[in-house]
Amino acid sequence: MEADLRFLIAGLAFKGEDIVASVFMDGLHLSGNLNILRKLAREYLGDEKRFAEIVDLAEKIQKKRNLFIHGLWSPGNFGEENGFATVRDLRTKTEKQGNGRLWTRGQSEQFSVDDFQTILNEVNLISDKIAKLCAWLEKHEDIEFGSFGVTSKGEPMMFAINSDGSLTPVKKK
Repeated sequence: MEADLRFLIAGLAFKGEDIVASVFMDGLHLSGNLNILRKLAREYLGDEKRFAEIVDLAEKIQKKRNLFIHGLWSPGNFGEENGFATVRDLRTKTEKQGNGRLWTRGQSEQFSVDDFQTILNEVNLISDKIAKLCAWLEKHEDIEFGSFGVTSKGEPMMFAINSDGSLTPVKKK
């Protein structure tokens, strides 16, 4: 999803100049890329909703996505019936309480196979919407995306999570 988002932004902002796009985008995080996409969308009056839908969906899953990628995982009994894996957030958070602050570290969350599938479905949906937007931009706005990515040239890869935790590629309907 994030690579697809970078591909879209690179095509919009750098018009196929892959090396230049990479130099400017390599240090960006998901939240920065979403802000950039919102700003670039302003160039497409009447079609901003196409961009906003992608940004809104990505922001909706951003916290869980960050936990998945940056958290510390413990497999637990994941893959077994009613099993789950635990992921712990390594960031320290502070919350104002009365005259002081409460510091918390290492909040954890449990995820089942079904939870993984739900998040994977959301990521697949976002990647699919990015691919469709890239195709629309190529057709209606004469934007050529170059070789920075493959989203608009091919289909996004989508997966399903099996009950044992393994992945199976899913053909698009």
